[in-house]
This record gives sequence, C-alpha cells and structure tokens, in this order.
Amino acid sequence: MKRIKKFFIYTFFIFITVFASVSTYLYFNQDKLVNQIIVTINKNLQTPIEVTKIDLNWWTDFPNISLRFQNVTIQESIKGSKFPLAKLEQLSLSFDLISLYKQNYQFDKIILKNGEVTIRTTKEGITNYQILKESSDSSEENQQFNFNIKDINIDNVAINYVDHSINQSYLLVGHKVSAQLVKKKDVYKITAKGDLTSKAIKIDEFSYFENKKLKLDASLDYNEAEKKVIIKPSKVLVASNNFEISGVYQLEDSYMNLNIAGIDTDFNTLLSLLPEQYSKPLSAYQSTGEADFKGTIIGKLTRKENPAVNLEFNVQEASLFHPEYKTRISHLNLNGQFSNGKYQSFETSRLALNNMAGVIQDKPFTADLTLSNFNNYFLTLSTEGVLSTQDLFTFLPNKDKMKDLAGEIEFNIKLSGYIDDFKKASTAHKISNSGEILLKNVGGIYLDYPLPLKNISGRLLFNKNDIAINSLSGIIGESDITMNGFFLNIFPYLLQENQSLLVEASTKSRNINLNELLSGLSNEENTLEKQEKSFKFSISPYLRFDLETKVSQLTFKRFSARNISGKINVLHQELKAQNLNLKSSGGEMVLNGTINTVAEDQVKINTVASFKKINIDSIFYSFDNFNQDFLADRHLKGKIDAKVSAFILLDKSLNFKPEDFTADINATIINGQLNNFAPMLSLSDYVNEKELSNLSFGELTNTIRIENKTIYLPEMVIKSNISEIVLQGTHTFDQQINYRLLVPLKNFKKQDKDEAFGAIEKTDDYTKLHLKIVGTTDDFKVNWDGQRSLKSVAERIQEEGKTIKKIISGEKPQEKKKKEVELNEDEYFDW
Repeated sequence: MKRIKKFFIYTFFIFITVFASVSTYLYFNQDKLVNQIIVTINKNLQTPIEVTKIDLNWWTDFPNISLRFQNVTIQESIKGSKFPLAKLEQLSLSFDLISLYKQNYQFDKIILKNGEVTIRTTKEGITNYQILKESSDSSEENQQFNFNIKDINIDNVAINYVDHSINQSYLLVGHKVSAQLVKKKDVYKITAKGDLTSKAIKIDEFSYFENKKLKLDASLDYNEAEKKVIIKPSKVLVASNNFEISGVYQLEDSYMNLNIAGIDTDFNTLLSLLPEQYSKPLSAYQSTGEADFKGTIIGKLTRKENPAVNLEFNVQEASLFHPEYKTRISHLNLNGQFSNGKYQSFETSRLALNNMAGVIQDKPFTADLTLSNFNNYFLTLSTEGVLSTQDLFTFLPNKDKMKDLAGEIEFNIKLSGYIDDFKKASTAHKISNSGEILLKNVGGIYLDYPLPLKNISGRLLFNKNDIAINSLSGIIGESDITMNGFFLNIFPYLLQENQSLLVEASTKSRNINLNELLSGLSNEENTLEKQEKSFKFSISPYLRFDLETKVSQLTFKRFSARNISGKINVLHQELKAQNLNLKSSGGEMVLNGTINTVAEDQVKINTVASFKKINIDSIFYSFDNFNQDFLADRHLKGKIDAKVSAFILLDKSLNFKPEDFTADINATIINGQLNNFAPMLSLSDYVNEKELSNLSFGELTNTIRIENKTIYLPEMVIKSNISEIVLQGTHTFDQQINYRLLVPLKNFKKQDKDEAFGAIEKTDDYTKLHLKIVGTTDDFKVNWDGQRSLKSVAERIQEEGKTIKKIISGEKPQEKKKKEVELNEDEYFDW
C-alpha cells in the first residue's frame, strides 16, 4: 500500500515538475517558439496570412500545446485576387511536446471558430485553395510541417463552395462539427459528424435545401495520387428523414458515379426540398404521408457536360391540407420518374407522375402527367374527377377576391402540346386535346364586381385552343343568359397577355338588368341613384363577339323593352348592333349603330333608329323627360313614328356630354295631344281658354335638328282642334326658348290697332296673328311678332312683282286671296 502511495506521490511530483519546467520554458521562449513555428508554416504556404495576435497555450490542453491565431485572414491562391479564402475569429493548431522537441510540427488538432471559408472555382477553372507550395524535395526541412489531424472542431463557421464554371454554389454553416483527417500514404481518410444548416444549394436558377437543419455523418477517402474521392455510405438527416449517399468523384475530369436514396422519408420533407418557386405555393399546406426515392448521378460535371441524372420516387397515402381554405387532398398516391435524358440537358429532361390518384374534399380524381423538354415545356396530361368550385379556386391566383363559392365541376380532359403553343392562336393547330368539363350550379361573388353569380351550368367541349359551349346558362344578379356556341382561342387568352378571345354564339335571356350589370351593384341592396354613380362601360381590346341574341325583357333606368332580337358584334373595342328589333312604350323599334370605347375616357355612340307607333308620353317618361320639366310626359299624348340619326358622347361612367350631341329626327305624331302646356295656356288672351288646355291634332310631321346644345324646330303646321297653328323656333339645353307662332284671329277682344299693327295678316279664310314666346322655361313672355309679319309682307311683294312680270309677258297669273289688312273695329282687343 505504501509503495502505491509513493508511486502516486512521485508521479504527481514528476508531472508538476515537468509542467512547471515546460511552462517556464515556454513562458520565457514563447516569442522564439512562435516565430520558429511561423517560419516553418510560411515555408509551406504560398499565400499571405494576416493575424492580429498569436499566442501559445499549454495549460488548457496539456500535454499538447496550442498555437492560437486571432482574427485570421487567409488570402486565396488566385493570382491578383484580393478575396480571402478564409476569415476566422480564431484558428488554433495543436501539437504535442515531442513535435516541439523534434521541431517536426505534426498538428493533430485544429479548431476553427466564428468565421467563413469560401472555396471557389472561376469560370476559367482556376481554384482558390492552392495555398500550399508544391515541392518534390523530401529534405528534413520540408518534413518539419505535416498534417495528420485526428481532431478538427468547427464551431459556427460558414463553409461556401462556389463553382462559377458550372454555375453552382453550396452554402453551409457548421455549428458543431467534429472531423478527422488521417493520411496513409497517398490516401486522406476524412470523417465528419455534426450539426449544420444548409443555407442553399444553387444550381443554375434553381435553389434547393434552403435553410434546412442537417445532421451529418459522413466518411470519405481522398486518393491524392489518383485525385479521386470515394464517398463511403454517408448519412444526412433532414427533419428526421434519412438520406444516404455513396459513390465516387474524380477531381481531375469531374467524373462522378453517385447513388442517392431516401430512407424512411416523408412527403412533407420531399416537398420542402424542392426549389422555392415550386415549394412556395405549397408551403401553406400541412402535409403527411410516406415517400421514398432513389437515384443515380453518373457522368462528368463540367462547363460543357452534365452527368446523367435518373431518379425514381413514390408517394403513399399522402395528404395536403390548407388551413385557411380548409381544402384537403387525401389518400394521394403516385409513382414518379425524372431523367435528364439522352443528352443530359434541359431539352432532353423528362418528369413523369404516373398513376396519380387521390381525393379532394371527398371527391376522387385520377391523373397522369408528363413534362418534357425543360427549355420549352411539352405537357401531356390526362385527368378525370370532380372538384367543388371552392376547392378549384384554392389553386388559382386572386383566390382571396372570391367568396360564397358554390357548385361542382366535373372534368375528363386529355391534352398534349408545347405550353407556348397554348398561348398563341397561330400555333393552336399543333395542340392535341379532347374531353369535357361539366359545370353544375357554379356560383360565387367577385369582390371587385360584387354582383352574385348563380346557377352556372352547362357542358364545355374541348377542341385544340377552342371550347364548344353546350347549353351554358347562368344568373348574374337579376339577369340571366343561356348560350350555345364557341369560345375560340380561349387558352392563349387565359395564359398569355395581349391575346384575343372570340365568342361565336347564340344567346337567350329572360331578363337583362343593365342597371346592375353596368354598376356591379344589386337592386336588392342599392338604390338606382347609387347604381348610377357606379356606372362604368368599356370594352377590352382583346374581346371579339359575334352574337345572335334574344332577350325577353330589358331594363335600364326607367326604360324597359321586351322581345329583343338581333345581331351584336364586338371588334376593336366597338360594339355594333344590326337590326336589333324590340318592343317598347306601346310600339316597335329597330336599332342599328355602334358603341365605340377606343378613346381613354369616352364612349361614342352612333345610331340610326326607327320608331313605329311609340307612345310619346312613355318615351318622355322612360328617359326622365330628358332632364327637364318644361315639356313633360304629363303634357303629351299620341303615337309617334320616327327615323332618328344621332351621335351621343358619354364618359366611361356614362355621363352625357351635351355639347357634342347631334341628331336629325324625322317624326310624325298621330292623334296627338298637348295638355296644360304653359306656353299654350299663355295664349288665352288670343284663343279660347278651354281649348288651349287640351290642344289635339290628327297628324303632325316635321324634321328636327339638334346640335350645339340647341333643338331647331323648322316651321310646321299644326291642324288642331282650334284651327291651324304655324309653329317654329329653337329650344336650348339650358332652357332658353324662342318660339314663333301664327295663330288664327277670330272671336278676339278688341285691341289697340296701333299696338297690334304689323302683327296681323289676313287670308281668305280668316285673319291670323304673329306671336312670339321668348325667355326661359321658368320665365317666358308672349308678345306680338311684328317683324315676322312684315317679313311675310315683303315676301308677298316679291311674289306680286313676279306676277306683274308674268302679266307683261302675257301669262295668266294665279289668283291669290291673301292680303295685308287693318283690323276691323269688331276684331280689336279690349285690354
């Protein structure tokens, strides 16, 4: 027992003595030893190293000695470059006392902390990590510095590998990684274990493994003589999913033969490994299910060559669930293959998803999909199933703008062709597709146009870029439509900008409510005044319609029409109506014309219309008395036949521009009445009062011109229940009136003949009086129109001069009975 005790005491004493001796030696010779080691290291390096502080540490890892460098920058080996190969907060090299004694520095431990190492290859194939000098000298001096490292610790160091020659980069961060590097002859044996984060693996424009936590357990051999890396079966753990990789990589010609397999992987992890542009749309889905894959990568990876990539994968009983839209794809099974093809390029690449089957919200579907030629995608798809409208819009853009979706969509579709050919009308003939879509009571509300769509049903049959429409019907607000025909060039229109859609169809509607359609606001929740403020009308330059239409009932503001039929065409932002027949206001109308919306804020309407037996009071009522109350529907009765040619200018909100309005109206009024019309009642001093309140006439014909915000009324004869009245004048849109009348003078009260002089004209039948009505519709006056009578006299003098000439020449003049007279005493007015 005493011997054991003495042994431990002596051992401890020796350890203390050695430690003290070494510490004393190192303390007093620290600078000399550091310089000696640095000189030895520099003899083996061909790139400069910058260090802010160097010290020796022997107490933390005794009996090993650590040479600790702080704030290290190692320049990369590319000539002329100023980029660093490594920047580290701390780099420690550890060696034992025997190496120190022999001055043969064999580092058996390296620690790297808090920094970044970037290994890169330029476009020209030049590498940046050739920092050790190449030498065939085997002298003792060159054997003083040797790496056979049993322990490499990496703590929070970013490790980047960038190869510009093949446009690839691998960005990793080692958090706690332990590695070994042991050299046996020409072979370096390397093992590594630890935790890493994959920031990204970028290959061309695609990015994989973004921000993934990894656990690494890798083993590989590097044969320096053969410049070959042998990857032994190594494991990478990603989110509890094991991936195994093994194979060979030859550095000299960049040839590889790798085997990759996913062991006990799940569907969610596989989705997350996809490039961001593919995984992001699926990121909101919660997924479950099993998946596995295996594959090989064989061939050279150079600037001009790619290895052959072949992968096989399958998914079993997977599910996808969207928590916001409550859409679930369940029982998803599929088999897939990927290959970059015969020439290992995008052009020969092919992805196939076969035997795909699943359930979307309890509705089954099947599909087979193939994508080939990744430079110009060629799509082959065969799919059959049922989708609810709600589930369909989950997969479409702008889904947040839809609400209250209803109905089902049954589909059975086969199509194939280059995706770019779907986008152009000129290449539609190259597409092969067939099948149909059956809509069943589809509906919803688009928030930017909140008029509800309901009960959309019908059959859509596919033929290349076109769709045949079979009994497609639906309701929007209070309007309905049933359509048969064709949607031509619909795929380019939906998939590509600046492509046109042509609709050739016959349509039927029981009711069309333009107040709702032009405003997007329903009658149930909005007043007509609110709808009018929201009116908008424009025609897309990419829409073309050829329609044969029938409408049983149409409503716009107060106007209503029924039994509408005719042709409607839309082309180049212009709607053209041809022989549009309709019944309204107790009669019939035929409309021809155009509505042009090419100008940015203008709607130009050119129309030629004919009216037959239209109730004139209904016309005034339907158009709200044309925004005036002077001559209103309550004043008028009778039927009107007319031919109208007009130009109307509106803005996009359908506000009327009166300064540009022009019209020519050839009208005949039959069995007309003018009741309680203020200007006529103002003639009560001249005509029997009772008859003026109800002026009736059998027929009245005239041609009216409207321009410059003025209605021009040419002279016309009104054969009324009073007698003949001659009327002409103007009426402006700001309600300035200037009417001239010639009324019969009979049974009048006596009037000062000087005051009436010049306003009286006598015919064979009776004497007539010239009057004028001037002012505004709210404030007008009735006066004598002496100038008009004198003009009439001058015209008769000219006529009598012609008669004298005829007498002189021997012609027998036509007898005339009309002459200018003075008032007889019994015809004077009493005021």
